[in-house]
Amino acid sequence: DHGRPAGPGDCPPLVITSGQPPNGRVGQPYHFEPATSGGQGSVTRWAIPTLPIPGLETLSSGGLTGTPAAGTAGSWEVRVTVYDSCPEGPQTVNRSYTIVIAE
Repeated sequence: DHGRPAGPGDCPPLVITSGQPPNGRVGQPYHFEPATSGGQGSVTRWAIPTLPIPGLETLSSGGLTGTPAAGTAGSWEVRVTVYDSCPEGPQTVNRSYTIVIAE
């Protein structure tokens, strides 16, 4: 029922639905966009590399894009933070992923 104002606890739970991000290769374009479901109002996504991956940048949408630079082969932890605009206070969800960059 969308006709009544939202009361406490009426916001649908915010969930990060993305699976494991694809692995990448040095020198080849890379892109990962975290997906969500639920939440209320606008949902903002941020991908926050624990260690920045040289050659990749975080977009305001939370996407991780670019071309991994030489010397980036190995496993990198990327933590995705998502929040919404629930009137009772934003819901925040975090998820950690491991992205493997191959030579």
